[in-house]
Amino acid sequence: MAVGSILLADDADAVARPMLGAPVGIRALAATLLPRQEVHAVMVAPLPVHELLRKEADRFGLSELIDVLPSSLHAAEALAAALARLPADVDAVLVHDALVALCPTAMVLRVLNAARVSGAACPVLPLRGEIFVDGEELRTPQAGPLCLAQPPMAFTRTSLQKVVERAGTAGLAAAALEAGVTLARVEGDRDAFRVKDGADLTRALEVWGRRAPEFAFIWPRPSTREEEATIITPGPSELNVTIPERPA
Repeated sequence: MAVGSILLADDADAVARPMLGAPVGIRALAATLLPRQEVHAVMVAPLPVHELLRKEADRFGLSELIDVLPSSLHAAEALAAALARLPADVDAVLVHDALVALCPTAMVLRVLNAARVSGAACPVLPLRGEIFVDGEELRTPQAGPLCLAQPPMAFTRTSLQKVVERAGTAGLAAAALEAGVTLARVEGDRDAFRVKDGADLTRALEVWGRRAPEFAFIWPRPSTREEEATIITPGPSELNVTIPERPA
């Protein structure tokens, strides 16, 4: 069975921002191109930049893997439209934020494998220190430790269909609970963050410098156009390899 990848972009300028020779959205797509997995992707991009992202996907030889949809829809409607575009043989779906350009391959595999067991899964980070909302300290003793959910979330296709029918402003995690879908938690990563501005980009490049072998990476398709893009996707046992120079 194949894996589906749905990337949602809500900021036209940020998703098109250049990073390591490609728009942030294309780098986010690369994070979901998993080793030894057949992946089909749909990116829902704001109208002003969807054509740019479509051309960039073609430049990287990814036009056979990804469908770029223009959208000004609400996030839940965009998710439903993207899910409908995935092939029938997709049994599990990653839902990713197209501004989170760097996600370690090991984390993406963790969340996908957990979802195939439980129905849905999400990377989380424990929140530290006191949390205030409108000046009042937030306390939830019955709920246990507070966590910050990170993308990508992962679902079986059946579970995601149930979630899409209930998704609204409360988000996917709340919709999953409402739909009765068990949401497993896996360890997140503090270096997987949204690249929205120049400061975020500087931080992302610093992370790349420290941890490059842990991230999937793609090069543009050679100019001959007969060859596909070069894609490096480290597996769990390959996280210490060094990314080679681009082939001549």
